[in-house]
Amino acid sequence: METHELLEMLLYSSLPRCNTNQIAHALLKRFNKLEYVFEASIPELMQVEGIGRSCAVQIKLVNALIQRVAIESRIPIKQYLSEQSIIDYIRPMFVQLNVERLYMMCFDDAAHMLCCEKISEGSVSAVAVNSQNMLHIAAINKASWIVLAHNHPHGLACPTLEDRATTQKYRTIFEHAGMPIVEHFVIAQGKFFPMLRNEEDTNLSKI
Repeated sequence: METHELLEMLLYSSLPRCNTNQIAHALLKRFNKLEYVFEASIPELMQVEGIGRSCAVQIKLVNALIQRVAIESRIPIKQYLSEQSIIDYIRPMFVQLNVERLYMMCFDDAAHMLCCEKISEGSVSAVAVNSQNMLHIAAINKASWIVLAHNHPHGLACPTLEDRATTQKYRTIFEHAGMPIVEHFVIAQGKFFPMLRNEEDTNLSKI
């Protein structure tokens, strides 16, 4: 089936007496890709003629299900001994997100994950970070080392100058606390960029 036909069938359950073919085409024209239809907010969806609140909520529920399937289908790993094992765990957290989100993962000396906490969530281009909250989470979990990951929803898996400056700031804070940040991944469009991989003093290869 074509993309618009699949979307048309989904819409029909909440719009049984409407021309869902026309509405499906309108959604794809407005948001360009099916992925962006599901990422759109409820108010954005309701700007398309024929989409009411109940239909917009249904679309967002499908988006939530897509995220949950991606998260639950990851393979549990007791020890995270490589960059790829951490990426396999964290990447599903960013599926179908249209805002930036920052996660912090805490590990012990044996590379067991002690926790994975959502630290903040922001606009499409920024997240607000609270260093005291991060230090508190790391301390109560008795972390030996930290990995950060955040996404660029509609951008590239490439750190900005602000990403680099912020990462350096928090590396210094955590280094003084005895819990080094060993990597910070930027994730976008299914790809990832390890910001600290090429630095000599701290990276995952030395854990």
